[in-house]
Amino acid sequence: MVTTKEKLSITELSKLLNVTDHTLRYYEKEFNLQIPRDSRGRRYYTEDLYNIFLRIKQLRDEGLEIKSIKEILQNTVSDESVFFTGHSTLDDSLTSPNSSNYGHDFEYILSSIECIKNNIDEMKILMNELVNSLPENISSEINASTKEIINELNIQSCKLNDSIRISNKLIEAKLEDHLKRHFDKIDESLSEWRKRNKSGAFKHLFRKLGIVSY
Repeated sequence: MVTTKEKLSITELSKLLNVTDHTLRYYEKEFNLQIPRDSRGRRYYTEDLYNIFLRIKQLRDEGLEIKSIKEILQNTVSDESVFFTGHSTLDDSLTSPNSSNYGHDFEYILSSIECIKNNIDEMKILMNELVNSLPENISSEINASTKEIINELNIQSCKLNDSIRISNKLIEAKLEDHLKRHFDKIDESLSEWRKRNKSGAFKHLFRKLGIVSY
């Protein structure tokens, strides 16, 4: 690693890799990475995680798809503790031909919302730390306004949870509409096939067999 620090913040990691914070959050979700937290609840990145993100970036720059990179990491990463034991929901969507695009879009939306929620959580932690570090007389004066800010952050967090549910419903509706139009087209093609065969090849065959009159 190009730094002597054992623990990196997401901002420090993004600068080292020359990618955005959002991209790192997206990779966390895509590759089901387990990001540890310190005693204050703040996320940090170890040297092992740095190396994994670096490898992902290199492979993406070479043009490899997410699914291929996953297979490479599974065969090359020795420390499995950096991965969650559960399966990522995206793994299922990658193997489903009918829903891969929708699964990818939805995972991207979730990653964006999760990134914002984590930022809100970190802001709440910092606000509490600020109040606790101030002298008691000053702390009591700003405590009310701080609580108001934290309450507003909680409200925004709840709104983000609502956004997840709404996004899920929209994607499900879009997929359902896509499937409906697909099967409608199949029905239409079958109807046309029946019409053609009723007056064409089948009718000619039936006449030869004497089933219908000339």
